[in-house]
Amino acid sequence: MRADSVGSKNTPSQTGPLVYLSVEGRLDDAIKAVRANSGKVLEEKTQIGPHGFRAVMVDSEGNRIALHSSA
Repeated sequence: MRADSVGSKNTPSQTGPLVYLSVEGRLDDAIKAVRANSGKVLEEKTQIGPHGFRAVMVDSEGNRIALHSSA
């Protein structure tokens, strides 16, 4: 039996791996866009040491993701 990698058994999750998406130089605008499009910010913009900044959110489909920018 083949695993279902793109179909009916996949559901949005807030408990799986945290996927990072780059929004280089646009983190503040991206956070505003999340709020404007039915997303929820779980963790505001936070510095992550020398690696820049991130914000953690739940998108409009229920997936927990992190947005990252080095500036």
